[in-house]
Amino acid sequence: MYDMICAGVACLDIVVSGNVSPTVFTVDSTAVKNISLHSGGDASNQAVTASTLGLRTGLITCIGNDWKGEQLKRLLENRGVLTELVATMEDGNTVTSIVLVSDDGSRNFMFDRGCGSEYIPSQQVIEAVKSCKLLSIGSFFVMPRFDHEGVEPLLRAAKAAGAITVADMTCDTLHEGFKHIGKYFPFIDYLMPSFEEACDLTGEVDPKRMCQIFRSYGATNIVIKMGGKGCYLATSEQETMIPPTSGTKVVDTTGCGDTFVAAFCYGLLDGKSIEDCARFAHAAAAINASHLGASGHIHSANEVEILLQSKES
Repeated sequence: MYDMICAGVACLDIVVSGNVSPTVFTVDSTAVKNISLHSGGDASNQAVTASTLGLRTGLITCIGNDWKGEQLKRLLENRGVLTELVATMEDGNTVTSIVLVSDDGSRNFMFDRGCGSEYIPSQQVIEAVKSCKLLSIGSFFVMPRFDHEGVEPLLRAAKAAGAITVADMTCDTLHEGFKHIGKYFPFIDYLMPSFEEACDLTGEVDPKRMCQIFRSYGATNIVIKMGGKGCYLATSEQETMIPPTSGTKVVDTTGCGDTFVAAFCYGLLDGKSIEDCARFAHAAAAINASHLGASGHIHSANEVEILLQSKES
């Protein structure tokens, strides 16, 4: 039995930080402060955060039969993520990302799709979803075949078993719009794009209008992550902004959206109201942003609660 299963992309992040600016492309070489390896990818980041919050967390993804895959799996297991559902693609390369982190904490990515381009979950993996309390898809528009053939069976299995379903997305790098993912929205309890991702997909800049478009495809509860502005919650009963957790130093915003999603899911399983789920998720994301790397910086749910309480007092 799993509390939560995260399904989607996992990659090995090569993080470059310190003295990273646009000028790196105008000179022959640049000395930076740090280059390090981290686990990354939306589903992976969610799984690490969920595990450190105390949830029994499984991961559905693929790795290549290479040193990068071995390193990634080791990093995940060291954080308590259960990896028995991770497939090894014998002839594939592990998805890899280069993350350039500027001194203000903003970041840019360069990535290859690797073995993720052809991955779909096996029937055994689909059956395993029936034993979880919550399934989170992380994320649409990264793994083409997974989007086209793998997501729907997972969502259907989860819904049939009575699990909560959650989904995130990246910007539409596949240029497919709602063609595939729109069909899945009726199976998703909580859709959680970022503002930039929602803007890219809908062509709108008003969160209320974005939510109207998502609802036209069958979405019910929508949470639009808006970074330093907080998040926009839209349910059948209300639409409201929840402010972020302020006052923490921003070092690296990589993975903060994934941390938010995982912490929000923790709140749902803990029985919190949707507003309190968002507040808890903001506090978790603030902790993550104060460290370098996409995930693994939260030690317990209590740590998040303490930060949240300190900001509310």
